[in-house]
Amino acid sequence: MKKIDLEAILKKLKAKTKLRKKKCYNPSKLDDWRYELIELRQKGATYSELREFMKNNRKPVVISTISRWFKKNG
Repeated sequence: MKKIDLEAILKKLKAKTKLRKKKCYNPSKLDDWRYELIELRQKGATYSELREFMKNNRKPVVISTISRWFKKNG
């Protein structure tokens, strides 16, 4: 009967899992307007007003996208 090296198998499986879980970063449409958005928000602009600002600059987004972006970046 063959003896199975469980430690080696587990090590290989963990390495594969780590590669599979590697996160990809896809830049947001809002990243190009980071400084303008943050400054407008600090001056009192609402998410709705920021959405309108983005729409006027031909980058339409929904309010929830702006809200999530600010939670991560603002």
